[in-house]
Amino acid sequence: MNRSIIRVKNRKKDREISEIQPKKHRFSRDIRGKMGTFFRKLALFSSIFLIGYAGLSSSPPTPAATRRAFSAGRAISSSANPLPAEIQCCDLDILFAGSSHCYRSFDPRFYRDHGLKTFNMGSTSQSPINTYYLLEKHIDTLSPKLIVLEVYWGVLELKGVESLLDLSVNLPVDRMLWRMAWATRDIRALNRLLAVELDLDRKPLAEVEPEAEPGDEYVPGGFVNNSGGREGDRCYPPTTVRVNSLQIKYLERIIELADMRGIGIVLVAQPVPQATLGNVRNYGEIDSLLNDVAARYGVPYLDFNAIMDLNDSAHFYDYHHLNSVGVAAFNRRLLDELANHDLVRTGG
Repeated sequence: MNRSIIRVKNRKKDREISEIQPKKHRFSRDIRGKMGTFFRKLALFSSIFLIGYAGLSSSPPTPAATRRAFSAGRAISSSANPLPAEIQCCDLDILFAGSSHCYRSFDPRFYRDHGLKTFNMGSTSQSPINTYYLLEKHIDTLSPKLIVLEVYWGVLELKGVESLLDLSVNLPVDRMLWRMAWATRDIRALNRLLAVELDLDRKPLAEVEPEAEPGDEYVPGGFVNNSGGREGDRCYPPTTVRVNSLQIKYLERIIELADMRGIGIVLVAQPVPQATLGNVRNYGEIDSLLNDVAARYGVPYLDFNAIMDLNDSAHFYDYHHLNSVGVAAFNRRLLDELANHDLVRTGG
C-alpha cells in the first residue's frame, strides 16, 4: 500500500516536472527574443548616434545664405526662389528644371507674353539626382507638356549634396529629401537632414521671406533677374570636369520618367562666356556625352554655346550667368528652337 502511494506520488511529480520544463524553455526563448530586440534597438541607436557625431566633423560646406538661415534659426531661401509657395501651379506648357543656370536663365514673363504657362523649378546646384526626386514628387501636380532640363557641366561632377543643403532649408524634410540624401551615397547628406530634423528653433517656411543676393530681383514663377554687367576681371579657372557617372544615370532616369508620363523633354546647355568655355579643357567630351544620351533616347539636345554668339561683357553679369540682356536674347532664340523642333506652339 505504501509502495503504491509512493509510485502515485512519483508519477505526479514527474508530470509536474514535465510541465515545468516547457515553461522554462518558453521563458528562455522569451528572454532571448527580448535580448535580440534590445540589441537591434541598441545597434539602431548607435548608428544614428554615429551619423550625428560624424556630422559634427564632416558636414559639407554650407552656402552663405544657408549659414545665415541656421544662425538666425529661420528657414531663409538661399536661392531667392520660394518654390513651395508656387508649386501648386498645374497644367504647364513648360517646366524648367536645373541649377542656378536654370532659375537665372528662363524668364516666365517672356513665355507668358507668347501665351505659354511655365514654371521654373531651378535651385542652387541642382543636379540630375536632385531634379529626379523633385520631379518624381511634383510632376503629376505640375503636369507639364514639356520639360526643359538645363544641363550645366559643373553639376555633373557633383554628388548632389550641395543642392540638398539648399532644398533642406527651403523645403520640409520629407520622404523625398531622405530618398534624395540616400541617392547621393554621401554620409554628409544624411547628417544634414538629421541636423535639420533636430533643429527645433526653425520657424515655419510660411513665416519668413526669401532673401535675395545683391542685385537680384525675384520674379514670380521661379526666375531670378539680375540686370548687372560684368565687373572686374574674375574668370572661370582652367578646369577638367570629372563627370560623376551616377549623375548620368539619373539624367537617363529623368528622361525615362518623362517618357512614362508622355511628357516631352529637351536637354539645354545655357550659353556661357567664350572665355569660360575655353577654360573647360574637356568640354568637347562632355558635349559628346550629352549628345550620346540624347541620341540614345531620341530627345533633342541644344547646346547654345554652339547656337549663339553672345558678348562676354554685354550679356553676362559674371563669368557664367546671364544678365537681363542676355536672358532676353537667350529666351528668344530658345523659343525659336523649341518651335522648330515642334515642341511648343505659341499664342503670339
